[in-house]
Amino acid sequence: MDSLFEVSFSSLAASGKPFVRCGKCRRYMKLIESKPSRLHCETCKDTYNLPQNGLIKGFKELRCPLDEFELVQYAANNNAKNFTLCPYCYNNPPFKDMHKNSGCNECTHPTCRYSLEVNGVCACYICKQGIFLLDVSAIPKYRLACNKCPFVLTLPETIQKITIKSEFCEKCDTALMDVEFNKEKSPDLLSLSSACLLCHEYFLEAIQRTVTYLNNLQNRPTDGRGGAFGGPRGGGRGGRGGRGRGRGRGGGGSSRGRGSSRGGHGRGRN
Repeated sequence: MDSLFEVSFSSLAASGKPFVRCGKCRRYMKLIESKPSRLHCETCKDTYNLPQNGLIKGFKELRCPLDEFELVQYAANNNAKNFTLCPYCYNNPPFKDMHKNSGCNECTHPTCRYSLEVNGVCACYICKQGIFLLDVSAIPKYRLACNKCPFVLTLPETIQKITIKSEFCEKCDTALMDVEFNKEKSPDLLSLSSACLLCHEYFLEAIQRTVTYLNNLQNRPTDGRGGAFGGPRGGGRGGRGGRGRGRGRGGGGSSRGRGSSRGGHGRGRN
């Protein structure tokens, strides 16, 4: 039976197409698209599981700062949710507070531009379990996506650049943002400095519009569950596991967010 499986898998791997580079040998791994979809490195003889029931594509040939594997992007079939992931980290979590099968949107690497640590903004006010992150994979469009539920908040097209700061709103603990606007689309408003997503009037209209839509969707007779998502401040201080946006620095320092301990970065460079 083992030999039959080996022959079958070998034929699948041979039929796969070169996709993204392996961080160990720097050669291209092949994407096996038949379910369950996987990446296979013929040189290293390693196979890496991938998220299922969605579209997998390479992500700008960018590499994970921990292991040099090229990142891939996953887009679910049934909703607009997508996220980036490192094939190696997805199968071998680098930090103690990271679960297996986690993407970059749950990674606590302190400097990677795609990590939860860098892009986390606030608790999701829809599911009350996840964290809102800036979806850098969608740039030049700007939106925030929850790392637990499918909810996505699309921000106005007048925005040209958003920078998440390491400072927090004194009222609601949301990460502050510096916002730059397109001069042609927004001649009267060029920038916002240290703006809070949940407090600044510029964002409240977009948030309220989205919440109203979701409330109406949930309260349709065909749903059968009723209830309401609540106002845009539904996340509040509770449910974040501490102050901030779930970006706990671990170690012996002060904790902001999940406050987890990483036990070191394990493999590779920071």
